[in-house]
Amino acid sequence: MTRKMLTVIVAGTLSVALAAGSAVAQGPGQGRGRGAGGGFCGGRGGGGCMGLTPGAGVGGWWTRVVPTTPAQKAFVAQVTNLHSQIRQANLDLVALRAAKAPAAQIAAKQQQITALRSELQRVTSANQTLLKQMGVPAGVCDGTGPKGRGQGMGRGLRNGTGPNPNCPIR
Repeated sequence: MTRKMLTVIVAGTLSVALAAGSAVAQGPGQGRGRGAGGGFCGGRGGGGCMGLTPGAGVGGWWTRVVPTTPAQKAFVAQVTNLHSQIRQANLDLVALRAAKAPAAQIAAKQQQITALRSELQRVTSANQTLLKQMGVPAGVCDGTGPKGRGQGMGRGLRNGTGPNPNCPIR
């Protein structure tokens, strides 16, 4: 075997190995909505975190409806406020965990989040008529609607079990 032939064989083998390794490293991915431009935090061209930046398709139903009556406006404002409180409490919880805060402090923050979610569930359930009037599909937040393929943050996006982007409770 000549030196030139050996160099060609080694270069070819390395090329095939690197190409195969790259393909295997990519794997099946994390599902729709998690890549560049998918709308997830930090995605290039995604428009920010879901629910933080108003715009077409961003956030839950409360960012896409146009309330017309005072009751609808008050309801949407209440849901938006509760959702913002939940988001801020979750960010606070992450900061507490990162700072290795005492377990009691973390538990108290988790209880606050649970209470806010319960309040949001109660408010949403009590105002199903207003939701219908604003065109929000039936079953969006009461658990009876279709699961669909979510665009939220979850491991189950590939098989349709991800968070429902229309529901502020999740």
